[in-house]
Amino acid sequence: MTGPAGRIFVKAASGELSVRSLRYELAATRAIDRHPPAVLWQFESDGWLVVGTEHLAGPHPDL
Repeated sequence: MTGPAGRIFVKAASGELSVRSLRYELAATRAIDRHPPAVLWQFESDGWLVVGTEHLAGPHPDL
């Protein structure tokens, strides 16, 4: 996603288990704040947790 400040990575989750998992991921990302990606913002609305982090260049994962 591209915003006024440039490119960002957005991740969103809904449902109890998915939101809980994203909260853990958010806490871990903030705990190691000396390493990218930095959390830029987050919000919750209508059961969704939405997180924006700095965009890191690289290949897409091969899942």
